[in-house]
This record gives sequence, structure tokens and C-alpha cells, in this order.
Amino acid sequence: MSASIRHVQPTDSPIDEIPYQDILDTLPEFICRYSTAAIITYANTPYCQLFDKTRKDLIGQSVFNFAPPQAHSHLGQVITKLPKDTQPFEHPVYMPNGEVRWQQWIDQAILDSDGQVIAFQAIGRDITDRKRAEEAHARSEARYHLLARNLPNTALILFDPDLRYTLAEGSILEAAGYSKAAMEGHTIWEVLPPESAKALEHRYRAALAGKEQVFERQYNGHHYASLLLPLCELDGTISGGMLVIQDVTVERQQEITLRENEEKFRQFAEHSERVFWMVDLKSNRIIYLNPAFEKIWGISRLEIAGDLAKIMAAVHPEDRHLLAEVQQKPTGEGYHDVQYRIIWPDGTIRWVSSVSFPIRDAEGAVYRLGGIAEDITERKQIEQERFAMMMKEEEIRLLTHFIQNTSHEFRTPLAIINSSVYLARKMDDPLKREQKLAQVEEQVKYLTHLIEKLHEISQLDVGQLLQMATLDMKPVVEKICNSMREAAETKHLKFKVNLEAELTLVRGDEAYISQAITNILENAILYTLPDGTIQVRMYAHEGMLMIDIQDTGIGICPTALPHIFERFYKANKARTRDKSGAGLGLPIARQVIEQHGGRITVESELGVGSLFRIMLPLYTPSSN
Repeated sequence: MSASIRHVQPTDSPIDEIPYQDILDTLPEFICRYSTAAIITYANTPYCQLFDKTRKDLIGQSVFNFAPPQAHSHLGQVITKLPKDTQPFEHPVYMPNGEVRWQQWIDQAILDSDGQVIAFQAIGRDITDRKRAEEAHARSEARYHLLARNLPNTALILFDPDLRYTLAEGSILEAAGYSKAAMEGHTIWEVLPPESAKALEHRYRAALAGKEQVFERQYNGHHYASLLLPLCELDGTISGGMLVIQDVTVERQQEITLRENEEKFRQFAEHSERVFWMVDLKSNRIIYLNPAFEKIWGISRLEIAGDLAKIMAAVHPEDRHLLAEVQQKPTGEGYHDVQYRIIWPDGTIRWVSSVSFPIRDAEGAVYRLGGIAEDITERKQIEQERFAMMMKEEEIRLLTHFIQNTSHEFRTPLAIINSSVYLARKMDDPLKREQKLAQVEEQVKYLTHLIEKLHEISQLDVGQLLQMATLDMKPVVEKICNSMREAAETKHLKFKVNLEAELTLVRGDEAYISQAITNILENAILYTLPDGTIQVRMYAHEGMLMIDIQDTGIGICPTALPHIFERFYKANKARTRDKSGAGLGLPIARQVIEQHGGRITVESELGVGSLFRIMLPLYTPSSN
């Protein structure tokens, strides 16, 4: 498809007449055509949906208006250098909910009959799943590197479907005449002698086909025991193979050497600060625990006496399911990392990080489960202290912001009150004195209103318990509309109410929900000019009760729209105090609705009006 698009001839036809438009609209890719001046001349439906715009909104706009900042340099090079082919460009996209997604774009030149570049076409796709898979694969390989470097007398080798080595780690590589640098990035035919490569090729390909193998082979006078496994991704596809090699020359030659090696490991484990443990799967009993266990668990090994249940009893009740999940998994699945808490006999809580892995016999059957555990309590404490410090800094920032805003909100009316009282005392004219006293009364009412709003929002912040009940929202909204109708008619506004919903039950606190709806409706009346229209509509949609409050008011400018739910924010600083209020009505409304499991959205256009949409989860007896 991309090849056929690339050589489309220029046309003066309207965009709707471009050939294949219907087909392009059905593709999952984002497709955009733009001129050498970076002006968008075509966009398919997925591209429009990507930016939540109509095709009419996009055409005629600069492509730079919609590309993220990190893509601007790439687009600039495409347009200024006029290449006929460009390399794919990948960049992250930061979603409003904090999620990071990845996109890949390919910009292709459109040529005229003389082979000159007359426009460009960008084709994009979402590659988030691929990126996440690559990151997961990289983390997995990092664990393999760490494991191989710490396993004695062993080598760990990974290879891809082309039989190219992607990892080679282990102490025996050098003894066998190989090195990490000589293997990684090279195929088996480039690394091994021809006869060895030929002998191993069929085993490698069998592993890529899903077959696990245990075998032994001799090389350079050494005897090696090998475990060959397929490497599977999360979706079950085989992405390569893993070869674990151990030099067993000495073990095969002399039994005493085997015992010596076991003793070396035991001495290492006995003096290690990490816990080494081993469980016999047949008896489900612990057959080995090194002394570090007593230091980390605070329990004697004699007290455990091989009983796995006694170790589980020391695990924090909230974390036992983590170990249970590991035990329930098939033992042949590989390595399992888990972090959990343990409780000492004196009540002290410690954090433990543990890695478990299967141990196979000579035939490849898993007969034991081994593991390494370490105390990570200090690391966890540092993380918690860092988090607590961040929370404290955030509390200080919020408190500072609150003090700054509230001090401003109190300072202005207090100044008016002070000056009005001063002037009233000096006036002999009773009428003028009454006017000044009226100003004082007005500012006192404002301060009272401000204090009430601050009290409301403080109750919500500290988790004021909602008085939940099953509410029929139709009479609730009717009551609110009736109470606001007089204010609307006083301003000569048309007040339309349409409560057509059949399903109107929600679970909530009637007082708080009523206050939230009233706050939004008051704003609609306040900022709608005389002879305008206020419309309230209630309906059900996809399990939610929708309450739309739409006005033909002055609207909200685009730069202010993202901030209108922030406390003390006023979209128009020039508005008078009696109109703008304290900037708390909308924040209170949103916080109330969100505490009921709902949300509020807003659409607005300057000079046209605004639409506030309240969404609350519908309640049915079966959803209790």
C-alpha cells in the first residue's frame, strides 16, 4: 500500500475525491499528506482520531502544530532536504493519564512526472507493544548476565533464530578457548570449528522448535554437561534458545572431586550474607539452609527442622500469596523473583528479596528447587523515606499555594471594608453613608461565602464520609432546576430542562451531589448574557447517568480550559468579584463527582458557550 501511495500524481480535486480515500480510512495506520511548506492536505480517519480532530480541522494547518516537539527536528530535515526516502522515526507520546506510548513514523516523498518532490506523506503506527516487549527482553537478558556471572564453573549462552550468539557469560568460556567478545554477535559457524558447528546445529534448531535437551559432549579434553532450552516470550512465541553448560570433567573422573566441589560451595554459602536454600520436591521439605537464614529470619535452623510450613508462617500474612503463587507455578518455568515481608518473633518486620530456580537431575527432570534470598530492609526504608520526603515537600507546596491564594482572596474584601468604614465615618450625607455600609455588607457576604466554600473543600480533602444512599436523580435535578429557574428568568434567559432518562438511580450523598450540580448551573447562569439559553439534559449512556448543562454564554478561552478545575483559578482576571466568585465552585464540583466514582468534562468555545457533562455510575440492585 505504501508503494502505491508514494507515486500518487498531484491533483486539484477536493480531498474527498482522492482515490482510495475509503480504503485509507479503514487502515489502522495514521496517514497524513503535507506539502513542502508543511501544510496538511490530507488526513485519514485514524490520523484525525489520533488528535481528536475532524479532517476539516486538520487540513490547511501546519503539520508542526500536531507533531510532538521531539519530532520537529526530524520533520524539519525531511522538508528542508527533500529526501526521496527517509528512515523510520520513533518517539514516545505522553498520554494525559501519565501512560507512555510509542509511535513510529515514515515520511515518504511524493514525486511528479519529472521525479521532483512535490509533497510528503507520513505513515504512522502505534508500536507500544513492541517497545514494551523489547524492554522486557532487555531486563530478562540483564538477569541472565547477572546469574551467569555468579554461577561457578558454568557458562550461560543465548542465541537467536539465526543461530547468532546474543549472550555468552561464564567462567568456563576462557578455559574452553572462547571469550565473550569472540562469541557475542557472531553465528555458530563463525565461532565454532566446522565439525562442532555441524554437530550442534540440529540441537539448536530443535530448541528453536520447542524441544528441551540434556546432553553431554567432549571438547578439548573436557567433559561438558549441557542443558538446552527454548526461550519464550510472554505470548508463548519462541524468540531464541538458552544453553547452560557445566564442565563435569572432574566429576566424571573422580567422585572425590565432586565432594570437594560441593564442600567449596558449602563453605561459600556458609560464609555468605545471603540465604541459600534448597527444597526436595518429592518430600516438600527443606534439605539445606545456610547460617545466613538465622540472621535474616531471626529463627534457628534447628527450630525449622526442614519444615517448609514454618518458614511460610514467618511471612507477613499479606505477602504469603506471593510465595504461594511461585509454588503453584510449574517448576520447569525457570526463575522467579519475589519481594515479601517476614515477621520476627519479637514483631520486627524485615523485607526479603528472593530468587528461586529449578534444579534438574542428569535426565533433565526437575527434582529440587533452589533459591537465594537477601535482606533488603534498609533499601526499602530508604525508598520509604524518600517517598515520605517527596510527600512532605508536596504538602508544603500545596500549603504555600493555599496561603497565597486565600490571603489574596481575603485581603481585597478586607481592604474594601476598611476603606468603606473609614469613609462612612467622615460622611454627613446619610444616603452616601448607607451606600458605603452596603459595600461593607456585600464584602462580608462574600467573605462568608468564601469561608463556607473553604469549609466544604476542607471536608472533602480530609475524607469527609459521604452519606451514601440510593438516589433517584430525576427529582433531585428537578428540584435544583426549579430553585435556579427564577435566577435564570431574572436575566431573561431561556431555561430548558429535559430529563428523558429511564434509568436514573445512583448511589451517593444527595447534599454533596446537589451542591456540585448547583455550582455548575450557577456558573452557566452567571456567564450567559441576557436572552441566552440554559439547557439541562439527563440521559443514560453505557452504564453512566449523564447530566449535561449547556449554555450560550461567553465561553472559556482554550488556554484557560485545562485550569478551570484548579482551586482559586479564575479564567478571566478582569471579571468583577461579584461575578468571578472565589474560584472554588468548579473544584468542589469535580472533587464531589470523582468521590462518587464519576467525572466531569467540559467543552467550550469563546462567544458560543460551554457544555459541562457530569457522569455518575448508574446503580441497579444487581450491581450493589
